[in-house]
Amino acid sequence: MRYPAAGALVFVALVAMSIPRMMAVPVAVAPAEFATAQQPQIDVATDGTVYVAFGRGEEIFLAVSRDAALTFAPPVRVAQLPKLALGRRRGPRLAVSGERITLTAISHETGNLLAFHSPNAGRTWDAAVPVNDVNRSAAEGLAGLASGPDGRMYATWLDHRAGRTEVYGSESVDAGRTWGTNVLVYRSPEKTVCECCHPSVAYNAKGDLVVMFRNALEGNRDLWMVTRPAGQSAFGNATRQGMGHWALAACPMDGGAIVPQRDGSFASVWRRDKEIFLSLPAQPEINFGEGMQPVALAAPAGVQLFWQRGSDLLRASTAPGAVPLVVAAGARFPTLAASPRDGILFVAYESTAQNRPGLFVEVVR
Repeated sequence: MRYPAAGALVFVALVAMSIPRMMAVPVAVAPAEFATAQQPQIDVATDGTVYVAFGRGEEIFLAVSRDAALTFAPPVRVAQLPKLALGRRRGPRLAVSGERITLTAISHETGNLLAFHSPNAGRTWDAAVPVNDVNRSAAEGLAGLASGPDGRMYATWLDHRAGRTEVYGSESVDAGRTWGTNVLVYRSPEKTVCECCHPSVAYNAKGDLVVMFRNALEGNRDLWMVTRPAGQSAFGNATRQGMGHWALAACPMDGGAIVPQRDGSFASVWRRDKEIFLSLPAQPEINFGEGMQPVALAAPAGVQLFWQRGSDLLRASTAPGAVPLVVAAGARFPTLAASPRDGILFVAYESTAQNRPGLFVEVVR
């Protein structure tokens, strides 16, 4: 995901609680034979090209649109990994820096996180390079990837090298072609962090870097965030997101998302128990009601949020007077991006509707 991004949209049905529907045209990312594709990740290049990465079985694909997601070219197969980590926020991760594209993915069989790099907008791909430097340490299959200024990218993942779950990371200074030494991002003072909630990572325009993860402290599964200021090599102390706690002796497999703000600060969106919360800097948390798997991005009209409620995909905003909208029925696992060129917002998601399974993208104006 790219650092100045913002959030997006979709279509269909009225649901309970009188939530209005939002009408838009969903565009298929891939032909009908890709109906079993999963876990889309979307990003937009500076020239407006829209990229969507996804997995199908053990294969990793990239689909490209050069007309603002009106149409997509046939997906290109980038790689195949044995027992590709896929589903429940596992799957390929995507980051774009100009024409340079990087995909990361994890093999459950090898337990390693690999990076696939294209220097020319996906026309050719370099050989895969490992990101984790201890064999099998990324076997849980949950990771995040972000693109920042000056061609930097950062990968983070749940790591098992110490015999417990910790958060590790590695930075690339050449847009994902090579990767630096692994860094311990966070080690819990208790036994482990939450074992199967995906970590998130984001830069702001200045180059400050944030990693967010679900912790496991004193019986609570809350979201925590660590920051590495631009120009520094070490992360600061972890801070808990929100005001409450979620006492839970299990893993909800729901990691939330970081929201870089236009003033350089970072917000976050996440699930606590059955509800979705937005945490803005120096403000009380905002409760958006029941749901799971939230994502969000900052836009001129306020933070845009998307999440699942039952079998529906909802959208809400912090803009004055905004009300929640149903943007798609039979949809799950949304991901968001915004065009750096014109600010157009895009959302990609899995459709579970019987009449249109597969992956779709919609545009939010």
